[in-house]
Amino acid sequence: MTELTQRLPLELLDKILEHASVLEVLKFKQVNRVFRDAILTSPLIQHKIELYAAGLEYNAAAGISLADSKNALSRYRSSMDSLCPVEKRTVNVWRDNVDRTRSGGGIYVIFQDSVRLFALGSASRGIPHREWEIPLPVADPVVCCLCPDGDVIAFVERCDYPPAIKIHLRSLSDGEHHPAALSPTIHYSQMDAVVYGIHCASITSSRLVVLASDRAFGERRLMVWDWKRARLLFLSQCGIHR
Repeated sequence: MTELTQRLPLELLDKILEHASVLEVLKFKQVNRVFRDAILTSPLIQHKIELYAAGLEYNAAAGISLADSKNALSRYRSSMDSLCPVEKRTVNVWRDNVDRTRSGGGIYVIFQDSVRLFALGSASRGIPHREWEIPLPVADPVVCCLCPDGDVIAFVERCDYPPAIKIHLRSLSDGEHHPAALSPTIHYSQMDAVVYGIHCASITSSRLVVLASDRAFGERRLMVWDWKRARLLFLSQCGIHR
């Protein structure tokens, strides 16, 4: 089984697992790492597992469409979350330019030397409220983004000399180097001029998107990374129209 699955692309494994029952999928997840990667990157399989955990089902043969099952799951989560008491938290922020961003199931606030994270609880998913801090790997990160489902937080740093972009990948659990990342720091130095700004970044369980621009030529660069393998998958350059 292991030798066979190592030769199969994840797209084919994804198709195989789409037709498996949830119990079979969970069994594959325990047995084989390649199957586990396919399961984690398949939105449909993740949705089937969530339906199973909520006591619902997705059965196209029985006339239950994917849209119907998603609506049922959304209503179930809303009803469960409405039963939970509302919690209010106050965070004292001393910096005027502090970054406060909500991403997925969490909120992060960047302070001078650390990032404070707030995981938003969900009764339907069995996720408790949680709050913790991660030390900053750099003195002044330009952009920070997180993916609670992938247990990863990325810090994007710009370097002036030589012109470069550095991406630091950390685990949300303990702030250490993320175990799934081939390289804990991605260094991209193919910039034509000094990096003017990192405009935004977004990360999922396997992909990282960064939008940056340089100072001299007025060009923006959209980069899509496979952050686990430290591989640049897509690069688009365009001029900035003023």
